[in-house]
Amino acid sequence: SQDDPDAATAACQLAFLKYTRHCAAVVACRCAPSQKAQLVKLIKRNIEGAVTLSIGDGANDVAMIQAAHVGVGISGQEGMQAANSADFAISQFRFLRELLLVQGRNNYRRMATLVCYVFYKNIMMVLTIWYFNFFCGYSGQKWNLEWGYQAFNAFYTALPILWITVFDRDVSDATSRRLPQLYHIGITRHYFNTFVWLRWTVQAVGEAILITFISLYSLAKLSPRGEDPELFFVGAHTLTLAIVVANLKLVLWQWTFSWYAAGLIFGTVIFWWLTCAIASTFPPGVPFIETFIIGWVGLWINVQG
Repeated sequence: SQDDPDAATAACQLAFLKYTRHCAAVVACRCAPSQKAQLVKLIKRNIEGAVTLSIGDGANDVAMIQAAHVGVGISGQEGMQAANSADFAISQFRFLRELLLVQGRNNYRRMATLVCYVFYKNIMMVLTIWYFNFFCGYSGQKWNLEWGYQAFNAFYTALPILWITVFDRDVSDATSRRLPQLYHIGITRHYFNTFVWLRWTVQAVGEAILITFISLYSLAKLSPRGEDPELFFVGAHTLTLAIVVANLKLVLWQWTFSWYAAGLIFGTVIFWWLTCAIASTFPPGVPFIETFIIGWVGLWINVQG
C-alpha cells in the first residue's frame, strides 16, 4: 500500500520466497549488487536451518558473498575483489566441485568427529577425578599426578585425532566426485547433531564411571607388602585407562585403516607408560613398575570376571 511501503515490500518478499520454494532453481537477471545480497538475506532470515552459499567473481558480487553463511570467490579477469572478500578462493569455477564434493564433505565429517571427540575425552577424564569426591569427603583431593592430566590433551591424546582429522576418508575422492548424492549427508547434519553429541556425552559419562570404580575395587592388597595401594597408584591406573580408552575410541570412528594411525595410537599409549616409568624413578625405594604390572593383572582379572 502507499501508506506503508515497507510493509508492502516485506509482503512481496515473502510472497516471492513462497513461490520460489516450489521451484528447482531460480534465475535472477540484471540484479544490482544490493539486490543480490537481499536475496541471500531473504533466505537466511526466513528459512529455518538453511545454509547459504554465494559464489562470485567480481566486485559486484562482494555484497552477496559477505551476506551468505559461506562465500566463495573466483579470482579471474574481473579482479581479486571477490576472492579477497570470500571465505574460500578458487582460481576457476570448475574447482567448485572439488571444493564442495571432496574437500568440503570430508572436512565436515572430520571436524564433526574432532569437536565431539575433544568434548568426549575431556568429559571422561575430568569425571574420573570428580567421582573420586565421593570417596574423599568432597575435600578436593586429587589422585592423579598434576603433570599427568595437564599433558592429557597435549601429549597423550593429541596426535591420533590430528592424523584422523587430516587424512581419514570414508570413500575415495573419485567416488565423491562421481556420487554427488554423498554431499547430502552434510546437508542433513548426519555427523553433527543433538543426538550425536548426546551419544558421545553418555559414552563419556558411562566410561568414566566404569574406569573409576573398576580401578578403586580391583587394586586391593596389591602393594609389595600386601597392603592396599596408595592414592596416586590407584589414580595412575585411572588415568591410564582414560588414555587407553580415549585412544582406542578412535579405532571405532576412523573409516580407513592406516598403519600410521595405528602406530600413533599404540605409540601414544606406550609413551604414557614410559613417562610413568621415568616419573616413578624419582621417589627412591618405590617399586613402581613391579606393583604397576601386578595391578594391571588384578584389574583385568576383575574386568574379565
